[in-house]
Amino acid sequence: MTTQKGPYIVSLYLKTNKEEPAMVVWKEEEEPALSDIMKKTIAECVNNRLTNELLDNPASVVVRKMDEEYNMNEVASYILDKETLKKEFFQYIKMDL
Repeated sequence: MTTQKGPYIVSLYLKTNKEEPAMVVWKEEEEPALSDIMKKTIAECVNNRLTNELLDNPASVVVRKMDEEYNMNEVASYILDKETLKKEFFQYIKMDL
């Protein structure tokens, strides 16, 4: 896979108890691999106090590439199932200890 220089905007959507889903967005300079997205998803959810939402629900992620005129084109989208997210979360906790 060839990676083009960014910026890439990664949007994470999590279901919550409210009507609206929670959204976390971050910027990457290179197109992120799925493993990087998983790690960053866990870190962003912990930082934004969305741990319960993360562990209870699947998440969807959309990666968009921004051009010079700030237009964004979707380059990838993923559904992260909650079992995989839980496993990744507990790995993150072990690394943090």
